[in-house]
Amino acid sequence: MISSTATGMPKIYGKLNVSIDYDGGNGASTSSDLISNSSRVGMKGDFEINDKLTGIYQLEYQVDAANNSSSTFKTRNSFLGITGNFGTIRLGTYDTPIKRAGLKADLFNDLRGDIKNITAGENRNSSFLGYDSPELTKGLSLHLGVSKGAYYERNSCLLSSPSSPGQPLAPGCINPRIISATSAFGAIPSSGISINLITHTSFGKNISFSLVYDIEVIQFALASEQKSAFGFDHNRLGMMIPAGPTTIGFIYTTTKSSRQYSNGHDYDAYTFSISGKVAEGKGTFKFQYSSSDALVGLEQIQLGYDHKLSDIFKVFTYHTNRSVDASNADHAYTGIGLEFKF
Repeated sequence: MISSTATGMPKIYGKLNVSIDYDGGNGASTSSDLISNSSRVGMKGDFEINDKLTGIYQLEYQVDAANNSSSTFKTRNSFLGITGNFGTIRLGTYDTPIKRAGLKADLFNDLRGDIKNITAGENRNSSFLGYDSPELTKGLSLHLGVSKGAYYERNSCLLSSPSSPGQPLAPGCINPRIISATSAFGAIPSSGISINLITHTSFGKNISFSLVYDIEVIQFALASEQKSAFGFDHNRLGMMIPAGPTTIGFIYTTTKSSRQYSNGHDYDAYTFSISGKVAEGKGTFKFQYSSSDALVGLEQIQLGYDHKLSDIFKVFTYHTNRSVDASNADHAYTGIGLEFKF
């Protein structure tokens, strides 16, 4: 048995983020609900293996603080690993290097305007082996990830605007995660989707990596992922540029099917964000614009304001408008909420 003295006491941490959200758009009546925005709880710690190696561990679960549900707990980043002068190795479930290459440019992460609604690549993989290098040179580090892969046997097809009501729609192919994100406001009818989508492969087929350059005046990341768990290949550029009280962010992602078919889908998406500190640093104004050709005219415009009442407690409000020209769909989300970190 390993004593608690040898391992040290784990740190319990978490975040409770709950908002009242108002949904509307396309002339529909507004509905409202309490939403738990990826609230989470976890524990993490380390233990000495020898004078050169340290063991690390983390268990983290997403919790629904707003609803009583049998599926309240969902695994987030959870792993066992070792760290030393060579870097850090993790085994378990973890964000891929391509997801982490977004840095923190997505200012509305975990809310209804999370960029996963307009682009693929936001992957957290199970059966994951990851490696983070030490600093290779000033500010530069390498990140690798290996897990189970996937590829398309048959593309998932959505239907664009019909020529007339009730008529079949012309097929085009799209990431199923985008389908689920946009179908809520009528972008894609379920009758137009092929179900036989993805063939999963064994461990080691999915490979992702990133190079991250992080110095005081800029954060810059280049990343790639092949045969992701959702059947796509991705490339991503992420950037954060601090300028006094203002920070500018940018994410550009390319996506294509892991197997080439004559009707394969290939699309780009980008996000531009800007945030600024006010009220002696306690307040933050946020603006974000995203666009993707995954669907014709898929755009997302967001405004928000956060105000810290203490280092661990804040109140926030936001408004998100997501539109799709292909289906003449326009959906709006407005929320006000509280966040507590511990």
